[in-house]
Amino acid sequence: MKRFNLEIIEKKNCVQLFKEISFIGLSLQVSTVSFRENDPKSLSTISYNFETIRCMNEMASEFKPTIREGIRYWNMTVQYWLAMYIYRKTAATKPIKTVVTMFVSAIWHGVHPGYYLSLLGGTPLLLISEIEIEKAFRKHASETQQKIYDFVWYFVKMQSVSYMGIAFILLDIKAILHYWSSIYYFGHVFTICMFVIAIIKNKISKRIYKKDKKLSLELTDSKLS
Repeated sequence: MKRFNLEIIEKKNCVQLFKEISFIGLSLQVSTVSFRENDPKSLSTISYNFETIRCMNEMASEFKPTIREGIRYWNMTVQYWLAMYIYRKTAATKPIKTVVTMFVSAIWHGVHPGYYLSLLGGTPLLLISEIEIEKAFRKHASETQQKIYDFVWYFVKMQSVSYMGIAFILLDIKAILHYWSSIYYFGHVFTICMFVIAIIKNKISKRIYKKDKKLSLELTDSKLS
């Protein structure tokens, strides 16, 4: 029942944010905020690229199967800035770069503990785990299996967004932890378990690949000799 209530609250919040961000973006574009031109006549020759100033792709954010894509198409101008100027310019491993980027994103959102608890206490784990899980179960799968994976992972994505998104709604650290504890931190536990399983599977697959490659080379050498 708590999970069902969470879905309703999260979806209501998403719809409200979609409307607000779209309206703000449209208002800025219509009012030409931050646009300066000395010669008004030259405006008639300017060609605009909508994607350059587009703030959100609601359909892609909602219906793309991965968490990464959901984030990429949400508030795209900010996501682009974070990717180009924080993630890419951080000289570190991918997990650390992800954490640093999420930390800057939390600062951008505000000072409420909920932002930091969500963007640092769960989102980096989700993003890192997703890559490993995709590598373990989707990368070498058939086309049909990939479609099944995408369908299942879309469900996981939406549940994960709802689970982490509650921190953006409640904001207070005690309220957030109280809710998460009431459902036994299911989102964190599930993600960690899947991450561990994916790492183990990837290591086994790598060993098998190396073994097969070595055996293939030995057979080739024996034929040549």
